[in-house]
Amino acid sequence: MTDRIERNDVFVERMMASMMGVRLAQPFAGYLVIDPANPTIPRGMFVINDVANGNAELSAVGKKCWTVPVVRAVARMLFHDMHVTRVTARTRPSNQWAMRALKAMGFVREGTARHWYRDGEDAAVFGLLASEQRIVRV
Repeated sequence: MTDRIERNDVFVERMMASMMGVRLAQPFAGYLVIDPANPTIPRGMFVINDVANGNAELSAVGKKCWTVPVVRAVARMLFHDMHVTRVTARTRPSNQWAMRALKAMGFVREGTARHWYRDGEDAAVFGLLASEQRIVRV
């Protein structure tokens, strides 16, 4: 069974505020990653924001949220349904699970955002262009 993605902006906004002390800027789309084996507790959350001029920012929070099937489903939604031309994703360099999943989906590491997280850890910045991706036909 594979995880499913379910949109729930209100829940994601509340969880981001309580767990991370982060207020999400509007507009955004919040998605829960649901494990079918345990559907009552979300495995993680994705936030899609800054969708403008064909670009989208992608963030995720949660244990093993950056799995290949989940990244594939989110990329399909962005490239096919929302018609973006570029997706930017950031993750902690210490999150090797996320780094592997992003690379497996064709994301290219483009750099480092220094001191990105509140605890001082940098963020690894990845990008994927619609013209380069092999996830969906656009």
